[in-house]
Amino acid sequence: MDGQEAGKGTLYKLQQYIGTEVNFASLFIGAPLGTEVRAPEDGILVSFSICTLNSLTSSNSFGGDADNFDAFRVSVLQRGDLPVSPDYSWKSSLTVLPK
Repeated sequence: MDGQEAGKGTLYKLQQYIGTEVNFASLFIGAPLGTEVRAPEDGILVSFSICTLNSLTSSNSFGGDADNFDAFRVSVLQRGDLPVSPDYSWKSSLTVLPK
């Protein structure tokens, strides 16, 4: 996260409990809304989606076609696909690193 030391902002790590569920596979990092996220390597963004959690082991992913994430987010919200408030969703992206 821009302006944040490595390791700061970690909310939950692997093998910690979140409520009564064990977090087996995710690293949860928090930052103020609008914080820029930086990658350690340059890559090519190949897809993005909006995700929601039903539990720590069950999630929904909503994909679609758009040239940028903001346009994509608007299209998902207009379709009414999200089962929860957009405030409780996150952006997932797939970036491929050059060889």
